[in-house]
Amino acid sequence: MQMIKWLFFLLISSAQGLFAQTEKLGDQSDGNRSLPVHRIKLFDENGDVVKPYHERRLPFSTRETCGGDCHSYETIAQGWHFESGFGENPAGRPGQPWILSDQFSATQIPLSWRGWQGTLHPDSLGFTAFEFVKKFGGFYAGGAAGEIDSLHAIDFLARWDVSGKQEINCLACHESNRGYDPAEYAAQIKKENFRWAATAASGIGQVEGSAAKMPDHYNLYDNFDPPAPNSPLPMVFYEKTAFNRKGEVLFSIQRRVSNEKCYACHSTVVFSSDGERRQSDEDVHISAGLNCIDCHHNGLDHKMNRGFAEEKNGAPSLTCAGCHLGDNAAALAGRLGAPKPQHAGLPPLHFEKLSCATCHSGPLPQTEPVDIKTSVSHRLGTRGVNKSPATVPHIQAPVFLPGHDGKIAPHKMIWPAFWIARQNEKEKILSSEIVRPVVLELTAYRDTLRTGDWPQFSDSLLVAILNMLAAQDTTLKSVGYISGGRLYAVANDSELVAEKTELGRPYAWPLAHDVRPARQSLGVNGCGDCHAPGAPFDFAKVSAKTAVLSADSEEQSMIAFRGGNEISAQIFAFTFYSRPLLKVLVLISSLVLAAILALYALKALSASMQKHTDEELI
Repeated sequence: MQMIKWLFFLLISSAQGLFAQTEKLGDQSDGNRSLPVHRIKLFDENGDVVKPYHERRLPFSTRETCGGDCHSYETIAQGWHFESGFGENPAGRPGQPWILSDQFSATQIPLSWRGWQGTLHPDSLGFTAFEFVKKFGGFYAGGAAGEIDSLHAIDFLARWDVSGKQEINCLACHESNRGYDPAEYAAQIKKENFRWAATAASGIGQVEGSAAKMPDHYNLYDNFDPPAPNSPLPMVFYEKTAFNRKGEVLFSIQRRVSNEKCYACHSTVVFSSDGERRQSDEDVHISAGLNCIDCHHNGLDHKMNRGFAEEKNGAPSLTCAGCHLGDNAAALAGRLGAPKPQHAGLPPLHFEKLSCATCHSGPLPQTEPVDIKTSVSHRLGTRGVNKSPATVPHIQAPVFLPGHDGKIAPHKMIWPAFWIARQNEKEKILSSEIVRPVVLELTAYRDTLRTGDWPQFSDSLLVAILNMLAAQDTTLKSVGYISGGRLYAVANDSELVAEKTELGRPYAWPLAHDVRPARQSLGVNGCGDCHAPGAPFDFAKVSAKTAVLSADSEEQSMIAFRGGNEISAQIFAFTFYSRPLLKVLVLISSLVLAAILALYALKALSASMQKHTDEELI
C-alpha cells in the first residue's frame, strides 16, 4: 500500500513539474519595485467566479484565484512550508518537528515526513494525512499533505470529499490587512472546514457550520437550499461590501512579508525554572530594523533559506559569518552594514568547535534548561489555548549539543513519550485513543487537568496501566511505555522493569533566535562565562522530562549529556580559581625576567664602554 502511495505521488509530481515550467503573469518581475494592485475576481475550486449573491456560496480557492493566470501554483507548492517532505527537496539539517501530544495518555511524539533522525514517520503510527491536517493544519500553510491526490485516494477518501482539500493559504503570509485572522483559520481547520478556512480567515466571508458534523458521504453539490437554523452544514456568507460593482475584491498583498506574519507560527515563549514567564527582548536584528525575510530569502519556488552554510539553495551571504564577515576582509562592515566582530583574544579553536548561535542566540543558559512553548507545538495564538507553562508537550532549551556540522550549538529538545506493544513479531505504537480511557480510569487525572500537564505515574500505577492494556487485547504479546529515554515494562505480572532504549532518545533541533547583542553574548565577561566551575555551558543539569515519578530525579551535566568528559571539564574549570594568581605570578616573573635582562644589558653596555675607553688610552 505504501509503495502504491509513493508511485501515485511520483506520477503526480512529474505532471506538476511539466506544468510548473510555464511562467505566468506574476512569476517574473519587470523590475518595478512598487506593489502590484490585487483587485481581482475570486474563483471557487471549480474555476467558477465567486459572487456574494451566488446561490452555492462556495469558498474561494487559492489554487484557482491566485494560481489561475497569475502565479505558478505547482512551482510554489515545492516550497519548504508546503511540500513537507513529499517533494524532492533535500531534508537538510534537522528542524522543528510536528509534535503529536496528548495530555491524558502522557504522550509526546516528534513526527516528520522528512526522515530526520530521532523523529518518527507518521506512517509508522498509522497517522494519516487527514488526521495530520485536522491536528496541525492551523499552523500548516497547506499543500502536499493537505491536497496530494495520491494520498487522498487511499486515505479517508470520504472525509476529504466532505472537508475539501487544504490548499496553500497564500493569504497567511502575503495579506497585510489587519483583518486577516490566523486564529479563525485554526478554528475552521479544527471543524474540518479545510476548503473554507482561508475564506473565513480573510474576513471576506463568514463561515458557519462544521464539516466534522456532516456524514462521510455528504455531497456538497447535492443541495444548495438555505440551511435550517443551527444546521451543521458549512456555508459561506460573503460580505457584500468587500466586492465592487464588477465583483472584484481588493487584497492588500505584500511582497515583503512582515515579522508578525512569521510570528503566527514561529513564536517561542520562555519560562524560568520557577514557572515565571520571561518576556524576552526582540532579536537584535529585528530591533535594528531588519525583517525575517531579509535573511530568510526565497524565490518563486518558495524554498526558504534556512541560514546554514551547507544549505543547497542558500546564499553564503545569508549565514551569520557570510553576513557579518563578507568576502572582503578589508571592508569596514558586512552585508547591510552588519558590524564585523573582532573577537579579540578568542582562540581560533572556538570557531572550529562552536557555532555563532552558541554565544549569541536563545535564552541565556541557567543552572538547568528552561521550559519553552512554541506556536506550532502548543497552538499559541489560538482560541482557548492553555497558557500554563506545564502544558504538554514538554520542550527544553537551551541544550548545547553538536549540530549537523559537528559544531556545538544551542538546541531545543523534547523527550519522546509513547506506549508501544509487540504484535505479530512487530512493534506497534499504541494510539492515544486506545491508551487514554485506561489512564483516565486508573489515575487522578483531574490533578493535572487545568495545567495541561500529563499525569504522574508511580511504579505501581504504571504496572496497573500496562497490565490493563495487555488484557484488553490478547494479540499483544507485551506492552511498554517509553519515556525519558527508558522503556518500562512489567515482569512477573507486578514488577516494573526499565531499560534504556534508542527509541526514547531525545530529539533536538537548532535554536537560532532570538539573537542577543554582543554585550549580552557568552564570553563578554571572559572565559569564565563558559569554563568556570558551575558554568551552565558545561555544568547545567539536564534531566529527562518524564511522567514516571521514580525517574524524575535522574540528571546529568550538560557536557556529559553531549558526550564530553565531565572530570576533565571539572579539572579544567578548577584551574580558573588559580588563574588570577597565575596571572600575577606570570606578571611578576615577567618583570623579574625583564629586570634581569635589563641588568645584564647594562652590564654588557658598561663592559663595552670600559673596553672602548681602555683602547683609547692605549
